Amino acid sequence: MLMRKSEKGQRQSSKLSNALTNAVVIVTGASSGIGAATAREFARHGAQVILAARRIDELAAQQQTITGEGHLAFAIPTDITDAAQITKLVDQTIERFGRVIVHSQPSPTRSPGWLILRCPEDKNSYV
Repeated sequence: MLMRKSEKGQRQSSKLSNALTNAVVIVTGASSGIGAATAREFARHGAQVILAARRIDELAAQQQTITGEGHLAFAIPTDITDAAQITKLVDQTIERFGRVIVHSQPSPTRSPGWLILRCPEDKNSYV
């Protein structure tokens, strides 16, 4: 029975990795705690992770941790309570990768959650 649970877990992990390979994921609150752990998990499963948070030194440390494990991560200091900074975050992500697939906001903040995707056909429109 233990082997069956282990095999099931491996199959689920493999499916997740297949789904996330080369996905572009923005993780807010990524400088510590749940946000940092979420970013590491996305990266471990093959996603290209954009780390967003206000604390620049902690953000850089998380980027170094993820890239030190052989994964792709970029840090973009961002205060998600500021709409202009959110726009800049998305624009910089799209400039680098051409798309944003997923936004993850793993912990509650002072602002409502948001999900912004750039339409590849029209570089000026967001969904």
